Amino acid sequence: MSLAADALYDHEVLRGKLALLEELLPSLRVAPYTITRLTESIIACLHRHIDAADLGDAAAPSTSAPRWRDEHRELQTRASILLELIAPAGELAEQHALTHVGYFLADLRRHLREEEARDDDAQ
Repeated sequence: MSLAADALYDHEVLRGKLALLEELLPSLRVAPYTITRLTESIIACLHRHIDAADLGDAAAPSTSAPRWRDEHRELQTRASILLELIAPAGELAEQHALTHVGYFLADLRRHLREEEARDDDAQ
């Protein structure tokens, strides 16, 4: 597959995981282990996506590459922080954690749309 096709595949996988996380969030108290593992899986997908994007940037540098790289790292950091918020031993109130997860989901979806639009413009 090409780098662009790999990126689109990563986006589809991430969207599927985000949809599942969103669906499971109301059961945070009932299924914290499942939600924690799913969040870890999203972090792993972000790692893979970032590594692939870095390879693509090395092969064909663009002026927007630093922005996307920074945004990828920020999303990855936020996902790691969310993992702490929703972990079974987390100290924060459930509603507070859910609010932050909602913000993260919206921001990651926005990022995926913008990245795909950028890739469409580049082709």
